[in-house]
Amino acid sequence: MSMGRPKRDVDTEFLELEKVKIPQPQRIAVSRHGMVSTAQYLASRAGARTLEQGGNAVDAAAAAAFALGVVEPQASGLGGQTMMLVYLKEEDRLLALDGSSRAPNRAVRENFTTRPSRLHGYTATTVPSTPAVLDYALLRFGTLPLPLVLEPAIRLAVDGYPVTSLQRKLQRRELKNLARGNAGNIFLREGDKAYLTGHVFKQPVLAQTLQHLAEKGIGDFYTGEIAHTIHQDMQRNGGLIQEDDLAQVPHPIEREPVSGRLGRMTVYTMPPPGAGRTLIEMINIIKKFPSEKQLVEFLETKPQGGMHWSLPSMPTPMPRGLKSFTNINALYPNLKTDSSDLKKLLKNEI
Repeated sequence: MSMGRPKRDVDTEFLELEKVKIPQPQRIAVSRHGMVSTAQYLASRAGARTLEQGGNAVDAAAAAAFALGVVEPQASGLGGQTMMLVYLKEEDRLLALDGSSRAPNRAVRENFTTRPSRLHGYTATTVPSTPAVLDYALLRFGTLPLPLVLEPAIRLAVDGYPVTSLQRKLQRRELKNLARGNAGNIFLREGDKAYLTGHVFKQPVLAQTLQHLAEKGIGDFYTGEIAHTIHQDMQRNGGLIQEDDLAQVPHPIEREPVSGRLGRMTVYTMPPPGAGRTLIEMINIIKKFPSEKQLVEFLETKPQGGMHWSLPSMPTPMPRGLKSFTNINALYPNLKTDSSDLKKLLKNEI
């Protein structure tokens, strides 16, 4: 009897979701006084209302980020890492806050005996930098007190928000991973089912945590009661983060942004270890195109054979607004992507 091939663990984070229809035309927002943009409208609203309360851009960004950790739990939260670009108008200076998260002190090879242990669960976590970075930004550049900045996030956690279709799709994709641990009791219906789209999802424990931070300060996350709770939970579940890891508070490092020129624009982005250098590489590639082809709307044309190359379009005004991608094969139909032609096109620009 054939034993067949051994079953491999699948990294679900790299699985594509089913196609999501994007409504056309997409909505456009205009404002003379300020703009907040996030992946979830309730977080954007939290940032906008912070501006209305007299906060500055950093206050609004922090309020939106904390709120995003409530309404977009699949991608944001107190346990993540945060990087920021901050422009200081009075100093005419742009700086990058590098909030790269750190590996726990006990993250040695012997503690990662299986591939899943490096991908999911308690052993896959790094020391969170999000609370430290947002607190640093507020203390250095903000104007509002922490409790006021946290208030929208606390309210959303208490009152709940409607589960989005994206959140439901991601819950279904990660169902086994979530149900396998104690996260299922928090993020899944009855511990093992995805919530239906539109269900009002409330998070009372997260609300208590945020309220505690509002009262005690962000320092409690790293050296106080919350730090001790994290330490105990990690010990019970075989995790690696302990109190000494958290006590080495991951304050952000102020770095110089990297930049690139495209036409009359200068684009600033995150320096290493952030991924902004990739954006600069894209700009350099686009600069090699003839000027009339540097700004091309999204083309459905698919290349016949060879590699499918696509690049984000740059934010230069266009009559009908910007689209998402520029297709190299559509621009250069005779270009062989596996030949020296492509090397000539990109020479000295990466």
